[in-house]
Amino acid sequence: MERTEAPPVPRRTLPGRPLTVSAIGFAVDPEPVDSPHSDRTTISLLRLARRRGVTTFDAAGARSPPRAERLIAAAFPQPDPELTVIAPPARAPPDLRSSVRRAGPAAPAPEVDDLRRAVEETRRSLAPHPISVLEIAGSTEEPAGDSPAVEALDALIVDGAIGAWAVRVAGESRPLPSEGNGRGAGGALYSVAASLLDRAPLVWAAELANHQPVGVFVRDPFADGRLDGRRYSALLADRTPTGPPVGVRSLVAEFEPVRRLGFLSLRGRRTLAQAAVRFLLDAPGVVSVLVPVPPPERLGELLGSEGTPPLTEEELARLAE
Repeated sequence: MERTEAPPVPRRTLPGRPLTVSAIGFAVDPEPVDSPHSDRTTISLLRLARRRGVTTFDAAGARSPPRAERLIAAAFPQPDPELTVIAPPARAPPDLRSSVRRAGPAAPAPEVDDLRRAVEETRRSLAPHPISVLEIAGSTEEPAGDSPAVEALDALIVDGAIGAWAVRVAGESRPLPSEGNGRGAGGALYSVAASLLDRAPLVWAAELANHQPVGVFVRDPFADGRLDGRRYSALLADRTPTGPPVGVRSLVAEFEPVRRLGFLSLRGRRTLAQAAVRFLLDAPGVVSVLVPVPPPERLGELLGSEGTPPLTEEELARLAE
């Protein structure tokens, strides 16, 4: 039988913006310490993924964002207008809720100057690629529309320093639908950690999508490696020869929820990792699922997730139980 090439990863448009992202993106998270061999492998995988249609690469979630940015720049040394890079400010994030100004309504707060300098530092690290999406962590409440930081972020878009900005939502706080959070002409952008084992962020994202344009980047789709097997490998790799064995009770407590999801991979229609990605891709408001950079042998599996059958009504009902 003739082997057919898998279709490229499709792209989605950010709400209200002339920016597209690949439905599946790569969360680039190299070891904080330089590792030439590992770096070469990562660069090779990033280039291979780009040939398969991946255009979105994330450095904002890395343990060492500057290293992740340099690897992205090294993988793609030439300008690529289709590339979308998610990056954090190089320093502490601004307070999106603060309305404090330095001296009068027209004067920026000190953090605004810091933000502009941080953006320039990040742009130098990513060159020749621009910052497509600047991710601001540390603020989970609804941004104040008249905040100096919000005004500065919007000004960076106007100046062309960034393409858009997004708020990383963490913890229990959830944004509420609001007409004031439209990011100018575009919809609100958020970044969340969600998976088959933690579906709560998808509920409020769907609620937001019912009230206003919204785009959600999903992080940690495999629940810290439990849904794609990386967690199993880490448990074995981290055990020392003289260390105690892993307790059966703790293993059962950690992986029993995963075992109960086995019905999603029955009949060989998809793997559990593919089901995890497909479920998120079909969630309202989701624009891109950011998966960890996989080993070469799993690249085709993960990038082919959207081509697998969607979850049936029966499967969704079992998930809801």
